[in-house]
Amino acid sequence: ELEQKLGKRILTKSTGQELKRLLFEAAEAQSEGKFELAAKRFRMARTFCFVTGYRQEQAMCAIAVGTAQFSCGRLDRAIEAYREGRALGVELGAKALVMQAEIGIATTYLTEKQYPLAREAYGRVFEAADGLVPMQVEALRMQAECLVAEQNMGAAIAKWREALARARQLAPELRAATAERVVAKRLQDFGVSA
Repeated sequence: ELEQKLGKRILTKSTGQELKRLLFEAAEAQSEGKFELAAKRFRMARTFCFVTGYRQEQAMCAIAVGTAQFSCGRLDRAIEAYREGRALGVELGAKALVMQAEIGIATTYLTEKQYPLAREAYGRVFEAADGLVPMQVEALRMQAECLVAEQNMGAAIAKWREALARARQLAPELRAATAERVVAKRLQDFGVSA
């Protein structure tokens, strides 16, 4: 009955312990630079979540698989795993998961120097971060960096200005949590007043 009210399955003690074990082994392998093993363990955890019906945890594991695949240099598989995590996040209405998956997608495209695709993904990060101004400022900043790489300085400057405007709407003590200073510096680097 509680699961119906929450709209998700609740981990049992034994299921939770098994998932914790798999995730611990995967994270340990990742931190030790054993990326192949980490990818395998995260895939096992994702499959475990799929079989047991834990959708939110499955989404988190899919994103972790993406990160492990990225670390292995298998960028196409990383994108595939991030997209799986994003799709599950959308299905669950979990903005944080969607945002995290989009960050993975954007970073992967940026690494591949596929700047238009990275910029689009950072645009989706911006949308998913609705109400989270520091994350929106960062998404705008990264869109601007992609535009610089695409040699579109006018659009990059416009994005940086939009990022600054959003950051400056916050109280001064909250601005420290944004990329405001980095954005202002980038504008100055290009001879534009912040």
